[in-house]
Amino acid sequence: MPLQSCTFTRAVDSNTCEAAVNCLKGDLKNFLIATRTEQENEEYKSRVGKIQVATKCSGRSAKELAAAHRALLAARLAHAAQRLAAARHTHRDIAARNCVITSSLTLKLSFPALSRGPDSQEYFKHHDQVIPLRWLPAEAVLEGEYSTKSDVYMFAVTVWEIYTKAELPFCKLNDNSVLERLKAGTLEWPVPASMPDSLATLLKRCWSKSPADRPQFSEICEELTTILQSVTAENGTDEAEDKEDA
Repeated sequence: MPLQSCTFTRAVDSNTCEAAVNCLKGDLKNFLIATRTEQENEEYKSRVGKIQVATKCSGRSAKELAAAHRALLAARLAHAAQRLAAARHTHRDIAARNCVITSSLTLKLSFPALSRGPDSQEYFKHHDQVIPLRWLPAEAVLEGEYSTKSDVYMFAVTVWEIYTKAELPFCKLNDNSVLERLKAGTLEWPVPASMPDSLATLLKRCWSKSPADRPQFSEICEELTTILQSVTAENGTDEAEDKEDA
């Protein structure tokens, strides 16, 4: 059941994700996996092992997302989460697996299935509750405190998924190791090389250990609008230079 969606007027190439949208209900996670090259998929397997790797749908692939498309998805996710926050709802499980994507890159945030389905390995049983451990901040895991600010943290993890093509967060660590680092305050998020510096700075604020230090979704939306405009302008300049060189 979709919660909220946000539609931008900027058009995108429908062929970019047409094949992947049909891959396992068109969720963002499987779409991102479908944009991996075979080389990237094999390299990921070699780093973390087959058990931890979500594999591509058989025979399904999609074009690699351009920088502007990745920023667009992040902005759309922020606006969907902002509408949820404005209605005073807390999602508690913002993740790529819980986002539905269309061929026009419209993104909808949906309710989680938790322990059911193909993503059950991404959940962890803690104090008789099943939680998305690797996506949650310490206050939610250790104290059961969920708020818009814990959703902000999870939003940042989902943007990280967009830029890593749906890698499992902290894929080299088992669940207990992730939990222990959360308790110790030593869990540090790596920044993907493909991520713009301005976006990386924003995500680091979203991952602040103190909820009070994390930005509101309204501020995140404003910053991402600026980032998207900047990335789109850079892409336009690069395309113009490529045409001149040709």
